[in-house]
Amino acid sequence: MGQKKTFPEMIGHGLAHVQHVLDGVIGWGFRTMREVGRKPGTTVPPQSHPYLSKAETVGRGALQFLGTLGDAYYRKYQELKSKKMAS
Repeated sequence: MGQKKTFPEMIGHGLAHVQHVLDGVIGWGFRTMREVGRKPGTTVPPQSHPYLSKAETVGRGALQFLGTLGDAYYRKYQELKSKKMAS
């Protein structure tokens, strides 16, 4: 049978699971933003709504930027965690 955990250890493990789930959800959000930003073309015809078409283009660029930023953050974060665990 396993070793019995103390109350503070149980809380710490629970918080670690919450952090893990949040990291997964946030990472999924960044990947989704990046993919939506990479989709080609617009869904709004420029001749019918020029401002709306431009807003969609700018929005897609912003989503791609934020998604790429988030991916870079999580890659570097994992690298730093790995280095810390190795030392």
